[in-house]
Amino acid sequence: MKQDPNTLKTEFFKELERIQEKQVKRENLSEDDMSFLYLCSVLEEE
Repeated sequence: MKQDPNTLKTEFFKELERIQEKQVKRENLSEDDMSFLYLCSVLEEE
């Protein structure tokens, strides 16, 4: 199933927003959240 890049981008930012909200509320991040944040930091460096 091929996804539209724009849809993927939207999903990506929704996920990022969700995690940032958790950080603001000082909730514990799941392993997946941590992995996602790590991925973001790696992508930003490129």
